[in-house]
Amino acid sequence: MSLKSDCKSAIYFYASQERQNNSVRTGEHNGYVGLVLILLRNRYHELKEAGETTWSIPDALKQELDADKPY
Repeated sequence: MSLKSDCKSAIYFYASQERQNNSVRTGEHNGYVGLVLILLRNRYHELKEAGETTWSIPDALKQELDADKPY
């Protein structure tokens, strides 16, 4: 897998496509879904700029995403 596809998988793990759609349509869990997108996309860009080819999420970031997960 590639860095991009692994990032996409991580986003879907925390905020599935259905949850993202609901967030846009109804505002349901809008804050959390937005946080997931921002934090994981930023992580992707950090890794890409560093020349990394393997996706990873630091433990602190995982803990933050898990602690705030509303569902």
